[in-house]
Amino acid sequence: MTNLAKVLIVDDEPHVLSYVSMFLKATLGELEICLAGTGEEAIALFKNQKPDLVLLDINLVGMTGFDVLRAIRQVDPDAVIVMLSSVSVRRSVERALEEGADGYLLKELPHEELALALKDLVNQLFGDETSAASGTP
Repeated sequence: MTNLAKVLIVDDEPHVLSYVSMFLKATLGELEICLAGTGEEAIALFKNQKPDLVLLDINLVGMTGFDVLRAIRQVDPDAVIVMLSSVSVRRSVERALEEGADGYLLKELPHEELALALKDLVNQLFGDETSAASGTP
């Protein structure tokens, strides 16, 4: 992986998909964004698009985010998956990390805090490889 270029966002609320897509582009620079509203759609898009990063909500209609996390891990054990959820219950965070999530971000963080947390997490996961996507030399 040479840089963070493609992100799959999974959320069952269309307005959240739109907001997170705009937020990512504003925070990380030009990215190819794939959107999924269901777990099944997310797994199919993951297989087809092979995104560099998956941002995954826990509360989905049908399959849960945990189900999707496990399914994607079966397809690609090295996939980079970060939970982006409004669920702030400690046990949910612990479970996500135990089941293989690479990180956990809360949607409800103030915009600036979420941007900083996202940038920090992406730097931890991808290192300097994100410089092309973020527009920094």
